[in-house]
Amino acid sequence: DCLLSRGLGDVYKRQGKVSRDEFLAVAKDRARDFDTIDRNHDGFISEQEAADHLKAIYQANGKAMPDGLFSHLTGKP
Repeated sequence: DCLLSRGLGDVYKRQGKVSRDEFLAVAKDRARDFDTIDRNHDGFISEQEAADHLKAIYQANGKAMPDGLFSHLTGKP
């Protein structure tokens, strides 16, 4: 998931959101994940949705999200 987020980072910077097609271009076998991450079901994953999803994964594994990852959303450097 961390690599996926970084792979989509340029798209987030340009548009602030990622479409299903853009997501599947870097994660071909993860269509079901798109539906999970797209919480408002608008057909796009916002940067906040991606950050929240990744944070939940880290927390479920008893870990903190790495510093610097989505730092502009979390306020942490």
